Amino acid sequence: MDTLEKGKIQTFTFTKRNINDAPNKYYYDMLLKYFLPVEKIPPRDEGFAITREFYQLDDEQNTQPVYEAKQGDVLRGHLTITVPEERNLMSVEDFIPAGMELVNLKLATEDASLQKPEFDNGYQQYPRGSIEGGSETPQSKLSQFFSKLGFFPSSASILPFIGMKELGDEYYGKRFKPTLVLQPDAEELRDDRLFLFIERAPPGVYHYDYVVRALVPGTFHHLPAITNEMYFPENFGRTRGELFEITQ
Repeated sequence: MDTLEKGKIQTFTFTKRNINDAPNKYYYDMLLKYFLPVEKIPPRDEGFAITREFYQLDDEQNTQPVYEAKQGDVLRGHLTITVPEERNLMSVEDFIPAGMELVNLKLATEDASLQKPEFDNGYQQYPRGSIEGGSETPQSKLSQFFSKLGFFPSSASILPFIGMKELGDEYYGKRFKPTLVLQPDAEELRDDRLFLFIERAPPGVYHYDYVVRALVPGTFHHLPAITNEMYFPENFGRTRGELFEITQ
């Protein structure tokens, strides 16, 4: 294995020797893996697009992502997930640096004011899809009409994208602001990751916020966040890998 060279096409030669007159067949399996430094892992879009950043709590517009924090700082993690067409049984795993912990705002011992004010228990009451600098779409007017009636759609509200089978080109790029709040059917805050499960995700651009606390000083690997269809894992997306520093 130490003769394998990176970036070159390799040739493997297998020799078979018959030891009797029976029809001998030769079978083999090869399982090869490669590992990259975490900061060199690029993002991938194979049916999903996902980005992840950390922000200071007072950066309500998410303008300045941070890659270091002081011990004891509380940060907001922000996921943006683009679902180009309807997906089923979708999972999201967002790994946190080893020197951090996820903050469970549902516990009475945590400060509930850390949640962004425009959310109720972490979820927007209803979404509005719009293009920055543009006029309201018929779908957004429809969502406002239903909201006045007191109707708020459940499970990944889809009013801004009603009738769409897949996203149009105008929903990609910096001009579009994601306005659908991802509402998972199951949520787990584990020691090393945030896990979300969504039974059905219509086309849309979703965002999800959570809170982390920096605990241990050091420089830590920040593994990519991954989303996929659990029973069709070839449909997946991941963020880039990076390093995160916690100072005293």
